[in-house]
Amino acid sequence: MRVWLVRCEEFARPVIILARRRPTLASLKVVFAVSYDQVRRFHVFGHAMNVDDIEELFERLDRSKFRQRFRLGKRERDYLTAKGLEVIMSHGADFVVQRLAPAFPENDGKQTPMRNHPVFVAQHATATCCRGCLEKWHGIPKGRALSPKEQEHVLRVIERWIRGQTER
Repeated sequence: MRVWLVRCEEFARPVIILARRRPTLASLKVVFAVSYDQVRRFHVFGHAMNVDDIEELFERLDRSKFRQRFRLGKRERDYLTAKGLEVIMSHGADFVVQRLAPAFPENDGKQTPMRNHPVFVAQHATATCCRGCLEKWHGIPKGRALSPKEQEHVLRVIERWIRGQTER
């Protein structure tokens, strides 16, 4: 990771960006605007991750020993086969709305079980299990409700991981 100091017309002062390669406007997720008295965090709203961003995310997840160890067990595979991916993803949408989307979810950091549903396993494998992981891995800050685009992003990532598990 490198720190880039970029002059941005939207801000009166230079902007510090933490990125692997030279940032483009389309690649911005989280930026730090420099002010004289403090450094404040800004999230670039309306940014939907594209396929390349999701591929980059999965490359980073593959390097995490903790995230690599998650696999669908027999019970979750059987449930997925019995119900079908469409039903499983509708459950996933409900889980995201109830357990992840609020600004301050109940029991944040402990709200997602480790097993017994394909979506729960996928959430841990893709770092979409709590607001802390969403902030660290996906650049979605804590302390505010998830936007519909961010909820859609979470579900796309979960679905991609589940599809990858069914191909094994």
